[in-house]
Amino acid sequence: MDDAVHILANHIVENKDDVIRVLNEEGGHNLPFYATTMEVNYAVADNLFNEQFHRKIAEQIFPEFRNQSGPPPPLPTDAVTAGAGGAEGGANPLGYVIKILEVGANLFVANKRAQNELAYMDAKANLEAQQIEANAEIARQKAKQEFAFNLLKAQQENPQKNTERNIILLVGVVGFLGLAYYATTRTSTQQIS
Repeated sequence: MDDAVHILANHIVENKDDVIRVLNEEGGHNLPFYATTMEVNYAVADNLFNEQFHRKIAEQIFPEFRNQSGPPPPLPTDAVTAGAGGAEGGANPLGYVIKILEVGANLFVANKRAQNELAYMDAKANLEAQQIEANAEIARQKAKQEFAFNLLKAQQENPQKNTERNIILLVGVVGFLGLAYYATTRTSTQQIS
Protein backbone atom coordinates (compact mmCIF):
# COMPACT_ATOMS: atom_id res chain seq x y z
CA MET A 1 0.00 0.00 0.00
CA ASP A 2 1.23 3.49 -0.82
CA ASP A 3 2.76 5.58 1.98
CA ALA A 4 0.47 8.50 1.16
CA VAL A 5 -2.47 6.21 2.05
CA HIS A 6 -0.75 5.32 5.35
CA ILE A 7 -0.24 9.00 6.09
CA LEU A 8 -3.92 9.71 5.45
CA ALA A 9 -5.03 6.65 7.45
CA ASN A 10 -2.94 7.70 10.46
CA HIS A 11 -4.22 11.27 10.20
CA ILE A 12 -7.84 10.02 10.22
CA VAL A 13 -7.21 7.95 13.34
CA GLU A 14 -5.25 10.65 15.18
CA ASN A 15 -7.31 13.70 14.07
CA LYS A 16 -10.75 12.30 13.30
CA ASP A 17 -12.59 15.48 14.38
CA ASP A 18 -10.46 17.66 12.07
CA VAL A 19 -11.10 15.28 9.17
CA ILE A 20 -14.85 15.30 9.91
CA ARG A 21 -14.78 19.11 9.93
CA VAL A 22 -13.15 19.16 6.45
CA LEU A 23 -15.58 16.50 5.21
CA ASN A 24 -18.53 18.56 6.37
CA GLU A 25 -17.12 21.79 4.86
CA GLU A 26 -15.54 20.59 1.63
CA GLY A 27 -16.83 17.10 1.10
CA GLY A 28 -20.56 17.70 1.16
CA HIS A 29 -21.11 15.40 4.13
CA ASN A 30 -22.91 15.99 7.38
CA LEU A 31 -21.05 13.61 9.66
CA PRO A 32 -21.47 13.92 13.43
CA PHE A 33 -18.27 14.16 15.46
CA TYR A 34 -19.10 10.83 17.10
CA ALA A 35 -18.97 9.04 13.70
CA THR A 36 -16.97 5.84 13.67
CA THR A 37 -13.62 5.64 11.95
CA MET A 38 -15.15 3.40 9.28
CA GLU A 39 -17.86 5.99 8.55
CA VAL A 40 -15.13 8.61 8.18
CA ASN A 41 -13.17 6.24 5.91
CA TYR A 42 -16.21 5.81 3.66
CA ALA A 43 -16.74 9.58 3.56
CA VAL A 44 -13.08 10.13 2.66
CA ALA A 45 -13.40 7.46 -0.04
CA ASP A 46 -16.42 9.35 -1.41
CA ASN A 47 -14.12 12.35 -1.80
CA LEU A 48 -11.29 10.39 -3.37
CA PHE A 49 -11.30 12.58 -6.49
CA ASN A 50 -12.10 15.85 -4.71
CA GLU A 51 -8.82 17.77 -5.00
CA GLN A 52 -10.01 20.64 -2.79
CA PHE A 53 -10.81 18.19 0.01
CA HIS A 54 -7.33 16.66 -0.23
CA ARG A 55 -5.70 20.10 -0.24
CA LYS A 56 -7.48 20.93 3.05
CA ILE A 57 -6.41 17.60 4.55
CA ALA A 58 -2.84 18.20 3.31
CA GLU A 59 -2.86 21.56 5.12
CA GLN A 60 -3.76 19.68 8.31
CA ILE A 61 -1.06 17.07 7.80
CA PHE A 62 1.62 19.58 6.71
CA PRO A 63 0.76 22.72 8.74
CA GLU A 64 4.04 24.60 8.05
CA PHE A 65 3.05 24.94 4.37
CA ARG A 66 -0.35 26.47 5.10
CA ASN A 67 0.75 30.10 5.20
CA GLN A 68 3.75 29.83 2.95
CA SER A 69 4.41 32.83 0.73
CA GLY A 70 6.07 32.64 -2.61
CA PRO A 71 6.24 29.68 -4.89
CA PRO A 72 5.76 26.26 -3.32
CA PRO A 73 8.82 24.10 -2.92
CA PRO A 74 9.43 21.41 -5.52
CA LEU A 75 7.13 18.43 -5.35
CA PRO A 76 9.18 15.84 -3.54
CA THR A 77 6.74 13.01 -4.14
CA ASP A 78 9.69 10.72 -3.54
CA ALA A 79 9.74 11.96 0.04
CA VAL A 80 6.09 11.00 0.44
CA THR A 81 6.58 7.60 -1.15
CA ALA A 82 9.77 7.03 0.83
CA GLY A 83 7.79 7.42 4.03
CA ALA A 84 8.92 10.91 5.00
CA GLY A 85 5.27 11.60 5.71
CA GLY A 86 4.97 14.58 7.99
CA ALA A 87 6.34 18.07 8.21
CA GLU A 88 9.59 16.81 9.66
CA GLY A 89 10.30 15.00 6.38
CA GLY A 90 10.01 18.22 4.41
CA ALA A 91 7.39 16.77 2.09
CA ASN A 92 5.32 19.17 0.05
CA PRO A 93 1.57 18.78 0.73
CA LEU A 94 0.94 19.03 -3.00
CA GLY A 95 3.02 15.89 -3.40
CA TYR A 96 0.73 14.21 -0.88
CA VAL A 97 -2.37 15.41 -2.75
CA ILE A 98 -0.92 14.17 -6.05
CA LYS A 99 -0.08 10.77 -4.52
CA ILE A 100 -3.56 10.36 -3.02
CA LEU A 101 -5.18 11.33 -6.31
CA GLU A 102 -2.80 8.93 -8.10
CA VAL A 103 -3.77 6.09 -5.76
CA GLY A 104 -7.43 6.90 -6.34
CA ALA A 105 -6.94 7.03 -10.09
CA ASN A 106 -5.09 3.70 -10.05
CA LEU A 107 -7.88 2.10 -8.01
CA PHE A 108 -10.45 3.58 -10.40
CA VAL A 109 -8.56 2.27 -13.44
CA ALA A 110 -8.18 -1.19 -11.89
CA ASN A 111 -11.88 -1.36 -11.00
CA LYS A 112 -12.91 -0.05 -14.40
CA ARG A 113 -10.66 -2.60 -16.09
CA ALA A 114 -12.23 -5.38 -14.00
CA GLN A 115 -15.72 -4.12 -14.91
CA ASN A 116 -14.79 -3.97 -18.60
CA GLU A 117 -13.35 -7.50 -18.49
CA LEU A 118 -16.51 -8.75 -16.79
CA ALA A 119 -18.67 -6.94 -19.36
CA TYR A 120 -16.52 -8.43 -22.15
CA MET A 121 -16.90 -11.93 -20.72
CA ASP A 122 -20.67 -11.43 -20.34
CA ALA A 123 -20.92 -10.11 -23.90
CA LYS A 124 -18.84 -13.02 -25.17
CA ALA A 125 -21.01 -15.53 -23.31
CA ASN A 126 -24.16 -13.86 -24.65
CA LEU A 127 -22.73 -13.89 -28.16
CA GLU A 128 -21.83 -17.56 -27.86
CA ALA A 129 -25.33 -18.33 -26.57
CA GLN A 130 -26.82 -16.37 -29.47
CA GLN A 131 -24.58 -18.22 -31.92
CA ILE A 132 -25.61 -21.57 -30.45
CA GLU A 133 -29.26 -20.56 -30.71
CA ALA A 134 -28.74 -19.31 -34.28
CA ASN A 135 -26.98 -22.54 -35.24
CA ALA A 136 -29.79 -24.55 -33.65
CA GLU A 137 -32.35 -22.50 -35.58
CA ILE A 138 -30.41 -23.06 -38.82
CA ALA A 139 -30.32 -26.80 -38.08
CA ARG A 140 -34.09 -26.77 -37.41
CA GLN A 141 -34.74 -24.91 -40.66
CA LYS A 142 -32.52 -27.34 -42.61
CA ALA A 143 -34.29 -30.31 -41.03
CA LYS A 144 -37.68 -28.84 -41.93
CA GLN A 145 -36.52 -28.11 -45.46
CA GLU A 146 -35.10 -31.61 -45.87
CA PHE A 147 -38.29 -33.17 -44.49
CA ALA A 148 -40.43 -31.08 -46.84
CA PHE A 149 -38.18 -32.12 -49.74
CA ASN A 150 -38.52 -35.78 -48.75
CA LEU A 151 -42.30 -35.39 -48.62
CA LEU A 152 -42.30 -33.78 -52.06
CA LYS A 153 -40.07 -36.52 -53.40
CA ALA A 154 -42.38 -39.20 -51.98
CA GLN A 155 -45.40 -37.40 -53.39
CA GLN A 156 -43.81 -37.20 -56.82
CA GLU A 157 -42.86 -40.89 -56.75
CA ASN A 158 -46.36 -41.92 -55.77
CA PRO A 159 -48.15 -40.61 -58.85
CA GLN A 160 -45.66 -42.37 -61.11
CA LYS A 161 -46.15 -45.64 -59.29
CA ASN A 162 -49.89 -45.12 -59.30
CA THR A 163 -49.84 -44.26 -62.98
CA GLU A 164 -47.79 -47.36 -63.75
CA ARG A 165 -50.12 -49.46 -61.61
CA ASN A 166 -53.14 -47.88 -63.25
CA ILE A 167 -51.77 -48.55 -66.75
CA ILE A 168 -50.99 -52.17 -65.87
CA LEU A 169 -54.40 -52.55 -64.30
CA LEU A 170 -56.05 -50.93 -67.34
CA VAL A 171 -54.16 -53.20 -69.73
CA GLY A 172 -55.11 -56.15 -67.54
CA VAL A 173 -58.78 -55.14 -67.49
CA VAL A 174 -58.80 -54.51 -71.23
CA GLY A 175 -57.06 -57.86 -71.76
CA PHE A 176 -59.54 -59.59 -69.48
CA LEU A 177 -62.47 -57.95 -71.23
CA GLY A 178 -60.96 -58.86 -74.58
CA LEU A 179 -60.57 -62.48 -73.49
CA ALA A 180 -64.02 -62.49 -71.99
CA TYR A 181 -65.43 -61.02 -75.22
CA TYR A 182 -63.50 -63.47 -77.31
CA ALA A 183 -64.58 -66.36 -75.11
CA THR A 184 -68.21 -65.26 -75.19
CA THR A 185 -68.23 -64.67 -78.90
CA ARG A 186 -66.55 -67.98 -79.58
CA THR A 187 -68.98 -69.92 -77.49
CA SER A 188 -71.89 -68.12 -79.00
CA THR A 189 -70.58 -68.73 -82.53
CA GLN A 190 -70.13 -72.43 -81.82
CA GLN A 191 -73.68 -72.80 -80.65
CA ILE A 192 -75.00 -71.16 -83.71
CA SER A 193 -73.04 -73.32 -86.05
